[in-house]
Amino acid sequence: MLQPPSLRPSVRFGPFEVSFSSRELRKYGVRISLPSQPFDILALLLERAGEVVTREELRGRLWPADTFVDFDHGMNNAVKKLRAALGDSAGAPRFIETMPRQGYRFIGTLDTASPPSTAEAAPVIRASRARRVYVPALAVAAALAVLIGFSIRPVRDRVLPWNSAPQIRALAVLPLESLSADPEQDFLADSITEELTTDLGKISALRVISRTSVMQFKGTRKPLSEIGRGLGLDAVIEGTVTRSGNRVRITANLIQVSPERHLWAESYDGDVGDILALQGKLAQAIATAIRVKVKPEELIRLSGSRWVDPDAYRAYLKGQYFFAKFTPEDEQKALTYFQEAVKKDPKLVLAYVGISNVYQILGNMEIVLPELAHPQGKLAIAKALEIDPQSAEAHAALAWRLLYYDWDFAGSEKEFKYALELNPNAATTYQGFAKYLAAMGKFPESIVEMKRALDLDPLSLNKLADFCRVLVYARHYDEALTQCTEALEIDPNYVEALEQTGDVYLAMRKGLEAHKFYAKAEALCEERIRRRPQPWTETCERSRLQDESQSWIELNKNAIDDGNVPPIDLALLYSDRGRKDEAFPWLVKAYERRSHYMVFLAADPEWDPLRSDRRFTDLLRRIGVPQ
Repeated sequence: MLQPPSLRPSVRFGPFEVSFSSRELRKYGVRISLPSQPFDILALLLERAGEVVTREELRGRLWPADTFVDFDHGMNNAVKKLRAALGDSAGAPRFIETMPRQGYRFIGTLDTASPPSTAEAAPVIRASRARRVYVPALAVAAALAVLIGFSIRPVRDRVLPWNSAPQIRALAVLPLESLSADPEQDFLADSITEELTTDLGKISALRVISRTSVMQFKGTRKPLSEIGRGLGLDAVIEGTVTRSGNRVRITANLIQVSPERHLWAESYDGDVGDILALQGKLAQAIATAIRVKVKPEELIRLSGSRWVDPDAYRAYLKGQYFFAKFTPEDEQKALTYFQEAVKKDPKLVLAYVGISNVYQILGNMEIVLPELAHPQGKLAIAKALEIDPQSAEAHAALAWRLLYYDWDFAGSEKEFKYALELNPNAATTYQGFAKYLAAMGKFPESIVEMKRALDLDPLSLNKLADFCRVLVYARHYDEALTQCTEALEIDPNYVEALEQTGDVYLAMRKGLEAHKFYAKAEALCEERIRRRPQPWTETCERSRLQDESQSWIELNKNAIDDGNVPPIDLALLYSDRGRKDEAFPWLVKAYERRSHYMVFLAADPEWDPLRSDRRFTDLLRRIGVPQ
């Protein structure tokens, strides 16, 4: 075992303290688990702070010559674990710098002051005082933990004093870090991040930022103050996830953003099968720590999770991983995993919701014909609601389906509202409700709901693009262009934003500008036959565009005959060119196929060339949207 003779019994840097006698690493006074070899690497780097310690030196000190080991793999794995414990990054190091082809160097600043007292380490008090305030809540949590088989262990037996706890009303769960040796377990940490975010979102007194925005900070190591300003946060949850076999440990830390200070920490151990219940109890503990009011019905929802088959949950997590990619191939993979999950555990509600959501996406993309995709999704959602009638995720999925396929607008509105009552922080549900309102021609209300969605998920490209679309429907073209531009500033190659920027210019009668964005979107996803040729404008010669459109149709004739070109696109092609009699047969085919775009016929300015035609008003009547 490596001993650093030149150092004091303990050393401090940043929020960390290293005790060489007890071989412990602490952050704000809270012990952080660190295996032997990563600790020895840290000790040697601290002993030589500011100097390069070569990999050969580390090998000689830590891996004896007679030890049979894959040194490179062992070294890399140990450094990875050390960085994870310090919250450090190889790309933007604060403490451990990699010197290419040489070794490593400690670049942090050592604190030569005396170690802090317990009172200085974190703004907390001893449990004897805290129990006078929190005994009921902690006792209930402990009792529930025993019943569900979890070990709930406060890392430090202290909580916030009642009179000094900050007012926390907006928080985010930063991407939890996986400390498992298997890189494939990273998806487990990401999924627990998402599920914990969802659980906290059920507390109406909190504003909880969606996972989509938060995951963009994964691995960036940006200062908490910068993240807090960008997302409008009071506090963040950060922590780690470790899985070994069917056992899992989650360590969570609650940190105030400004001024930055550690408020609370706990670690949880249990079987993977109890992970849903673990996440609910963790959300309850966080709510208790920040003194936020939890309604009785919200408490019931947080504590209502049941045991889940570990293999089924693993399949569900993999399904979620692929579902979030939103490509046809990945959606098919997600469906396979969700179906595997329900075979292993027929009561796993979230997997049925996943099946429904995949069919929704595949049907909207028309990768699977809507008349085939949507009934399958409807069966899955019915099963989910049979198992858990109060699943916010299931009610939201049902609301989308009633809107896009059943064209049951009253039912869709009811389900969206109930889903938001069950989870008032569900950004995607606000997004869906906004699109419903836009389809109904209620544009001011739709804009309000889209702003709520973006307030909870400000960095979501999908929601920024959808807000652009809603503003187009409302004929607020300048504002729409601003929203699309904001999405493209985040990702210049985001296809949906490129297409919708083209739609904005088209609505503004700037066809040449529109064509530039359509062409770039087409180039980025050549496998998708998406847009028709250059749209018509007052500045273009109609005869030339007629020739272009005919060439495009001939080029894609096989795909059209095989049904691989959505009829709605062909209807738009002819509508753009003023060829109404050729547009309507394709529009009727889109109606018969139940294309989800049909619900926006009344709202979308792209259909203005057909709007005065009696056949168009007849279609609106049959769909049931306001005229």
